[in-house]
Amino acid sequence: MSQDKDESAPVKVLFLAANPAMTTRLALDVEMREIEQKVRASKYRDALVFQLAWAVRPDDLLQLFNQHQPQIVHFSGHGSEQGLRFASEDGDVRLVATPVLKQLFAVCKGTVRLVFLNACSSQAQAQALLETVDCVIGMKEAIHDVTAATFASSFYSAIGFGQSVQTAFEQGIVALRLNGSTEAHVPELLVKEGIDAKTVVLIAPGPPLLSVWMVPSRRNTYFTGREDVLTHIHARFTSDRAAVLTQGQAINGLGGIGKTQIAVEYVY
Repeated sequence: MSQDKDESAPVKVLFLAANPAMTTRLALDVEMREIEQKVRASKYRDALVFQLAWAVRPDDLLQLFNQHQPQIVHFSGHGSEQGLRFASEDGDVRLVATPVLKQLFAVCKGTVRLVFLNACSSQAQAQALLETVDCVIGMKEAIHDVTAATFASSFYSAIGFGQSVQTAFEQGIVALRLNGSTEAHVPELLVKEGIDAKTVVLIAPGPPLLSVWMVPSRRNTYFTGREDVLTHIHARFTSDRAAVLTQGQAINGLGGIGKTQIAVEYVY
């Protein structure tokens, strides 16, 4: 059975950020900015949609899962061997213990394929979630903000290029080593029994476009000049804007100046 995602709908990433006032300040906004920049430059950037939830409290979780139906759940914040730390209404720390997290994903497992716990010492939670989730990324021990951001942004960049979860994880590790990090051993990818992370591709490339050639006019062998106009048209069609391939381009001008000839010359 293929484990590729149906390319008809975007992959939703529920990004849960929690940094209670009583805990050490984390650069969660920097992490999200780096992820956004890398994903924006990826090939299938429009197929990866982040739903951001800041200062998340435990009683927000069910609402967020039901509302967004994510394929990826990403947690950034403080972790421990006992569980993950969320905010409470009074700004204090509310620990969601590992057994409770396990229950949460058991009742909300419908669409979730991957959980990314970008939090210190989250290995125990990652292991517990494997019963209901195909792939889980956790941290074996404490990890610095810069390391966490670099790894996460490189991971999602690879996902945005259509890479498998296994390849994306490995590229994240290589990115840490390229940056001289001594914490490349901290992230860990856990995979449910019977699942091969090399075949879990969350963003599957669509089928190749068919070539269509319908030009109602023959090429004018006497056409000359207009290189600047032809260059400008080509730039419009090859720009990196997501919509350019699904929108037509128009050549405007007075009648008789050669608009049709320019279009025909560009096509040929």
